[in-house]
Amino acid sequence: LLAQLLSEPERQYIFDSVQDAVRIDGRQCLAYRQAALRLDLLCYATASAQVSLGETDVLVSVREEDNPGATAQQQGSTGSVAVQQQQAVSHPVSVWVDCSCLGSGPEQQQLADEAQAHLSSLYRCLRTPTPVFVDILLLGYDGNLLDAASIAASAALMRALPASLLSAQALPLFATVHRIGSQQIVDANQLEESCSMARVTVGVDSNGRLVACQTCGEGSL
Repeated sequence: LLAQLLSEPERQYIFDSVQDAVRIDGRQCLAYRQAALRLDLLCYATASAQVSLGETDVLVSVREEDNPGATAQQQGSTGSVAVQQQQAVSHPVSVWVDCSCLGSGPEQQQLADEAQAHLSSLYRCLRTPTPVFVDILLLGYDGNLLDAASIAASAALMRALPASLLSAQALPLFATVHRIGSQQIVDANQLEESCSMARVTVGVDSNGRLVACQTCGEGSL
């Protein structure tokens, strides 16, 4: 979002800093910013979590709807008795992302749409017995939205879903790597993202399985 605001000397300074393995905020290439996690902030949600990763701040609420389930009627031999049988129904997790804190322009909407698509793919294998809605609200942005949102969403889902379901389906997290010049960096801030030449975001669950992967830009990492 800041790509059009950076001058060429600013871009060169960021580029040179990364090549020297000392980023503009003092971190090394594979170092994350300080993170903070807060749980159960919203009384109206089944579960909620807030994650701050540097100046990127994400609030997630998880809502679980009651599901009466499908019923099947079976006629008895006399035709006078109807037996209702509860049938188990499996639902995918529904993800929604709001980046309105950044404004209402097309770039902000594109950021929200892309984040929603990527996070939906992260949880596409997760099935729940009742409809579950994950609402992600961006409160502040300084890069690396996907990683921060996945931490908050998975933390909230761990509070909302039953332990029996979580033991069978490991919740995944995103990890994003950017390439700037010949260096690879993690947890890029907004200035570094605007100088990125290529990016790969991988979703990995607690069992080490790759569950999602998205790439952007040209070249290899």
